[in-house]
Amino acid sequence: MHKTLLLAVPALAAATLAQDQRKPSDQTRTLQIVPVADLLHHVPLVRPPRLGRLTGLRGSDDEPRSLLARGPFRCLESDQLIELIRTDSRVSDGEADVVRRGTDLLLTGRAAAVAKLERVVDAIRHTLTRQVVIRGRLLRIDDDTEFPAVASPELTAALTAKLPLLWTGSARAMSGQQVVLGQETFSRYTGSVEVEVAEKSRIAAPKSVFAFEGIRLLVENHALVGTTERVLKCQFAIGERRGEVHELPLGVRGFPAIGVPEWNSTTGGCSGRVAPEGALLVTIRGGPAGGSNLLLVVQAEQPGGQSPTEVAIGNTVIFPVSALTGTSLRRACRLANDDEEADGEGARGAYPPISTSDEPEDAGEALAELLRNGLGDELDKSEATIHLLGNGIGTGYLLARGSEQLRTAARRLLTRLQSEWLQNVEVQAITRLHAAPDSPATFTPLDQREPIGRLYGSTVPCLSGHSALVLQGSESSVVRDWEVEIASKSSIASPVIQPTFRGMAMAVQVARRNGALWAEFELLLNHHDTPRRAATGGVDGGFFQHLRAQRSQFRHHGELAHDREQSLGWGSCVRLQSGCARARQTVRFRKL
Repeated sequence: MHKTLLLAVPALAAATLAQDQRKPSDQTRTLQIVPVADLLHHVPLVRPPRLGRLTGLRGSDDEPRSLLARGPFRCLESDQLIELIRTDSRVSDGEADVVRRGTDLLLTGRAAAVAKLERVVDAIRHTLTRQVVIRGRLLRIDDDTEFPAVASPELTAALTAKLPLLWTGSARAMSGQQVVLGQETFSRYTGSVEVEVAEKSRIAAPKSVFAFEGIRLLVENHALVGTTERVLKCQFAIGERRGEVHELPLGVRGFPAIGVPEWNSTTGGCSGRVAPEGALLVTIRGGPAGGSNLLLVVQAEQPGGQSPTEVAIGNTVIFPVSALTGTSLRRACRLANDDEEADGEGARGAYPPISTSDEPEDAGEALAELLRNGLGDELDKSEATIHLLGNGIGTGYLLARGSEQLRTAARRLLTRLQSEWLQNVEVQAITRLHAAPDSPATFTPLDQREPIGRLYGSTVPCLSGHSALVLQGSESSVVRDWEVEIASKSSIASPVIQPTFRGMAMAVQVARRNGALWAEFELLLNHHDTPRRAATGGVDGGFFQHLRAQRSQFRHHGELAHDREQSLGWGSCVRLQSGCARARQTVRFRKL
């Protein structure tokens, strides 16, 4: 028996040693290297789509203006991530330590404590870096089918099944991140001529400009608390060439011909709240005066099924709040007034200038303070806290640490704020043509003006507390003037080329006041006849192009009337091939 026991002891010791080598003791100190580049990596700025004119561009001198917030994207700052890991893992300093080296975290300490730290990092990464697929489509429409501004996946599929597809694109993005989709090209042509003088001679120097053709779509998506819905904010530019850029001789010896573009252009921005795989639909309709007939579809798809949008680690919950605190599309947009100067961008017939109010203050701290006030009793308890975690574009996340009652109350309050502050509104503006006498100065009673068709129309989604902007129509250019300079004993004339715009511009801001939705709405209708030539009478020849332009501007301010078409008034006479017509402007708001 003693011999058997002596043989068993070495075998048991060897088995124990092998087991210790396979599974380190909780007291064994270890090192783990955890990559966190996806949580700390800066995503660089993206170039926004153009806003306004798409022809006559001069390259780097024409920096696109953005309706969305500008700034690099990052999920968390490194100190925020380390503080989260240390606090919520409930690991003491003696058990484990966290150090950042580049894009990695070095976790050192006892094996059990390091394993806890790894689980916390995995929980944060699983939710905060979860990506959705942003998909954009551009389709051609050619009938009077009405499209809603926000649609379910089933309705979107049914409405778009038989429409000709012009373009599609997709990209992956995290909550709060901006992505750009598009297919674009720039056409080069001679846009102007500058005259230079050398002693007794002159040289006509042609200047090249560019025109944007294609589509560029910028999308910013935001996760919401307690729901799988998403907030989408978009800015877009769509340019369509109507035939080749034709050359226009200036009629002056030695001067090259300039290029005259004929372009359909659509630019703007909108926002909305969609169900999983639901879509924002932007409808653009042109008419006899030109313009595109397009449907822009923007969707957010969540691959791999639905999952919670918040992080729960022990007694801490991290909520996504960038949809409530971001500044994108919160600035009020304004269109040009009728009393703008008669030259430059303010000239009648030219593209309407667009102005935006100052960037609003970041609402992040205001939201955190609102929650602190609403959860005062729970926050009085020990270890209870609420603070923000930034992501660079807007305050992306809100941390609530404390009892289950505190976390539940914070979730309930954020859900309520989302329901009240992020409501979908459909805005539809239509310019209809009505028959009128050939003379635009002759008054015709309203009941005698028969409708003869649509001139322009657009339907866009807009979130409460946000702005929407659409500029649609056709662009070209005319020889508006000649500048004459005296050099030595001769005069020198150089042409002044003015870009023209014929179309509709709409700007709207929706806000909550005393529990109701109000809108500040502006609409500008630009129309001009075919330019007429007139000789300059100068020694060198040349000609002007007289542009008979009409600009009608409408404003609406007040509480939204749900799903009721409101007339804004009658615009100027619009000359078509069939004669003269009057433009009647209507707008309709619909709460979705």
